[in-house]
Amino acid sequence: MRQELESVDFYISQGYNDIALDTLAVLEKQFGAHPEIQGRRDKLNNAGQSVPVAPTIFEFGAAEELPTSHEETVSLDMDMTFGSFGSNDGAASPSFGVPAEAPPSTKGIDSGLAELFEEFRVAEEEDTGTEDFETHYNMGTAYKEMELIDEAIQEFQTSVALVKAGDGTPRYLQCCNMLGHCFVNKGLPEAAIMWFKKGLSAPGHTEDEYQALRYELGGAYEELGDVEQAKQYYTEVYGVDVNYREVSEKLQNLSKKK
Repeated sequence: MRQELESVDFYISQGYNDIALDTLAVLEKQFGAHPEIQGRRDKLNNAGQSVPVAPTIFEFGAAEELPTSHEETVSLDMDMTFGSFGSNDGAASPSFGVPAEAPPSTKGIDSGLAELFEEFRVAEEEDTGTEDFETHYNMGTAYKEMELIDEAIQEFQTSVALVKAGDGTPRYLQCCNMLGHCFVNKGLPEAAIMWFKKGLSAPGHTEDEYQALRYELGGAYEELGDVEQAKQYYTEVYGVDVNYREVSEKLQNLSKKK
């Protein structure tokens, strides 16, 4: 949650308030009410109409010519468009610079921006000579925020193939969780269930992380229409914390279904 909140702070600082609100909604769904989440909501609400405008890198139609060589183009993409990627104690966290254009709030994003993401990913791999987990994971996170779900799935699948369960980092579980959410968004709860279960079976994580995955499994089975399996996982969550993310209401609603 801390890593996602850092992303929210970045979105707020750049004026991407719609994306910040969407991310906060996802965090509330996953972690429930939390003072740090509410604090950022209050900050957005207090901002009112004073929304900072994110600067643009290029003015289309300007007289300046863009660099034409491959080396210059890669440098421009990396230095001006995306900034650098970083990690936090081995865990992936987005640290983008300002994109060339402020992205639209959700769907219908310019395909040119997606192409820039792909060009940057390829350039990074060519520069390092190896596939890099942070690059693919952060790309997947960015695609997911823009609701480019197919592209996000591809990046997360590449990321999870580069790590192992029980390697002492949260990377494998993070990928499983993100893939599960992506497949739920695509209306494929069966695939989501597979990835949530992979994450739940990964050793070495906290009870809070396992609790979140059990809740997501309940939601995926509910989406699938499997009431009994949904009740089973919600009951496991309820047995640990009766106040967890409205799980009591979920169980009551499922009890009314046959």
